[in-house]
Amino acid sequence: MEIPNNILKNKLKKVLFIWGSGKTVTANALDKKYGFFVYHTDNRAPHFKRATPEFQPAMCRDVPDFWVLGKEDALGWEKDIVREMTPMILCDLIELSGKYDRIICEGDIDIDSVIHIVSHAVMIVNQGESYDFFHGPDQQHMLDSIQNRTDISEEEKQALIENAYQILRGDLPDNGQGYGLPRETTQYYITPIFRNTQTPPEKVADMVMEYWKNSQ
Repeated sequence: MEIPNNILKNKLKKVLFIWGSGKTVTANALDKKYGFFVYHTDNRAPHFKRATPEFQPAMCRDVPDFWVLGKEDALGWEKDIVREMTPMILCDLIELSGKYDRIICEGDIDIDSVIHIVSHAVMIVNQGESYDFFHGPDQQHMLDSIQNRTDISEEEKQALIENAYQILRGDLPDNGQGYGLPRETTQYYITPIFRNTQTPPEKVADMVMEYWKNSQ
């Protein structure tokens, strides 16, 4: 059975989707200042518990160490995981819409598959001169988990860290000109919210809140 897009869109009309660079910090600032309920898609454990090999093969794939995968394999696997989790995320959001008037969904989701049922969405675009994915408040632990390993040498740790940057593009080049708009922003006309590395999260939150008010 397929549920028509207009039905799903109506069920998700209370949800503001935040994508891009700095989405978690911005979502938390919106919660603190404006009282949004925040749904973090990075909280994946409940979704993995629901997964079965028949319907979610990527989520059920056994990979002992993500950071030893090749770049293409790692990126492809992560993309498949997000695609398989997206229906679970939508079910959660529909359930939450019965409890809260304003909800933020921040984090990875299959934008291409949900864009036609989304009423409110912004893309936070970092126009700063430098960016390091792993320096984010919710990402530093990824590098720490490698650095704290005792079963491998320092050379092996460094090799894993370099591979991690290759996988997640944490080493985006500093070209002094900032970064272009993400594909989804231009393809689907998602409203961009521009920031740089010095923009306070509260200011970004205010810009997102202004969008929310105008999109009602």
